[in-house]
Amino acid sequence: MKDIDPHLFLIHSNDSALNMAFKNICNINGTKEKRITTKPVLAKKSIDSTRTNNVVHITPSPKVSERILKILNQPKSVAQLKEELKALKISSSDVDNEISNLAKKNKIRRPSKSKKKWIAV
Repeated sequence: MKDIDPHLFLIHSNDSALNMAFKNICNINGTKEKRITTKPVLAKKSIDSTRTNNVVHITPSPKVSERILKILNQPKSVAQLKEELKALKISSSDVDNEISNLAKKNKIRRPSKSKKKWIAV
């Protein structure tokens, strides 16, 4: 904030909250104010479109679920499954997501003898 004239205060800011507070203080004190934005404000629409254009949606390939089903021809734990798929450079989060999806679709289930292992149906 610069004091240019005893009755005129100047502020250089792009912060809308700061500008509003500055305007209110000047109104309360009965002084003149001038606000100068330091950088152009982008429209909200352009900011949102920029964000959505930069987002890359990654979905696990169906090959991951096919590989899991092939491996689960015998009962295996999630740790064993992750270890086998790690060699194929499949992340553990993708394995967890696919196991959850396959279980929801009733393509895999837990065997009656073990609650920690999965087997293909």
